[in-house]
Amino acid sequence: VALGMNSMWSELPSLPDNASSPSTTDTSGTDLEEDTTPRKWNEVFEEKIFVRVGDDDFCVYLAGMAKEPSTVCVMLHGGGHCALSWGLVAENLKKNCGVLAYDARGHGDSKCKDERDLSAQVQVADAAAVVQGAFAHRGQGMPDLVICGHSMGGAIAIRLAASGLLSPSLKGMVIIDV
Repeated sequence: VALGMNSMWSELPSLPDNASSPSTTDTSGTDLEEDTTPRKWNEVFEEKIFVRVGDDDFCVYLAGMAKEPSTVCVMLHGGGHCALSWGLVAENLKKNCGVLAYDARGHGDSKCKDERDLSAQVQVADAAAVVQGAFAHRGQGMPDLVICGHSMGGAIAIRLAASGLLSPSLKGMVIIDV
């Protein structure tokens, strides 16, 4: 594999002499660098609740939900990660919409009877039940939803959309690195 990678890199064209590092300022000269230090959950999210699905308790983080937003982004994390991996994204999204991120089965603070069954079928059912349960817990109807998934979460998001379990609320998707 290393030989193949080295060979591939040597075939790429070189950068022109006038190429520079990516800019950290926008066209107005404003500095775009931001602090990417990990945050504690309550520095980004306003609520941490547990949603019971059968015998399982899923840890759910909510942001930007104080006034029942018309659109909520549902964040599905990658394998081996947890909902808090969406912290920096949620910090920016909550200015314009609600954010719901939860720890999938076998991840983070969620506690499930069978933490080893990470099959797509089970995770799709979990995702739909957690989202529906979170809004029921808050005494709200389902708002418009945009599902955002990274890696494993992206694969689950695609299957969740195809399942129709969140219809007609599901209005969009963002899939990253599947």
